[in-house]
Amino acid sequence: MSSYGIVGVNPGSLKVIRDMQQFKRVHVHDKYKTSLTPFKNVETFPTVADMTLNMNGPRTIATFINPDDYEHENTMDQIIEWCDKEDTIININTEHFDSSNKHASKCEEKGIHYLTGGLSEKLLIVDGKMEIVDAQEIFFRTFAKRLVHTDGEPGTAHLVKTVHEAMECTMYQVYAEVFGYFNQDSSILKMLGEATKTDINGPILKTAIRKMYEAPSTEDIAQENLWSTWCSVHALNTGVCAPILQSNANARSMSRDIKLTETSQKFNKFVDNLVALQTIRFMYAMIYIEATRICPAIKNCIEMSAIECDLFKNEDPYDVIEQTTTYAKTFSVHCIHANIPSPSVQAGLCEYYFWSQTKTSMNFIASLRV
Repeated sequence: MSSYGIVGVNPGSLKVIRDMQQFKRVHVHDKYKTSLTPFKNVETFPTVADMTLNMNGPRTIATFINPDDYEHENTMDQIIEWCDKEDTIININTEHFDSSNKHASKCEEKGIHYLTGGLSEKLLIVDGKMEIVDAQEIFFRTFAKRLVHTDGEPGTAHLVKTVHEAMECTMYQVYAEVFGYFNQDSSILKMLGEATKTDINGPILKTAIRKMYEAPSTEDIAQENLWSTWCSVHALNTGVCAPILQSNANARSMSRDIKLTETSQKFNKFVDNLVALQTIRFMYAMIYIEATRICPAIKNCIEMSAIECDLFKNEDPYDVIEQTTTYAKTFSVHCIHANIPSPSVQAGLCEYYFWSQTKTSMNFIASLRV
């Protein structure tokens, strides 16, 4: 009789544990000893060894370990050490996609099946051998309504998840800039309410509306988002143009940068709901184009995910851009006039200007190398 385990407790894995325990008994190891008493079909263990020894074979273990955990590599090594041939490890860690090859090699030496995966809402993105994915489908279906298999290469799912998360974070960055456009005032909620009736309605918009109530009392410093950084580096390494996705990582860094000795808050008197709404649509389309350049597989990883919306599913992004560019330009001018930073919108417009000019000023840069 096979058994199922989870290593690492965080918001993502808690949802998995909650859903799984309704159908199957779940073995959980969490070094922080998070209380899981509300879940009736869960058994917790203090160490990886205890958990695996109390599981029947063949085991299926999903890992949810954060990369900033200093024991991250050690924990993965312990799981591999205590697993046996024909067990399956599904790596859903928050880790760089290049790390998967190392884990895969160690698993292959022991005859352990190895998959990597990424979760977003009810979507599970997974890679690895198709026969192993098929064998684990019952397990996956206990917590995911939709399953997308990328390919047989370990780490591909982590790459897709990285770009997916970078898209999500950049979409939130757009809402942050629109919040600034509205002078960080609750009057933004009327416009966001109107937006729920359009093709940008989805989990991101709903979360943005909810968080606008909390934003004024939250510290004005953003922490680094590893996925955004990894996505930016990957785009640079592969020569893919992605200034908007990179602007999200840059904006987070700028929020932690030095402040001038005398600061002030400017007031934007040009607030326009239609300009703001159409600017969001412009940015959604631009973000989609950049993300699919970096990772074409992202096109099949939108339905039932956090970034799901009708614009991504039903619209031609280039048509949307042509319809909304003037609004985005107006938004940018308003922000510049009021000294309000809008790095992602300006990056999007800059990229659009490069597309729309027959010849750009880059011929000067090229001339320096002649």
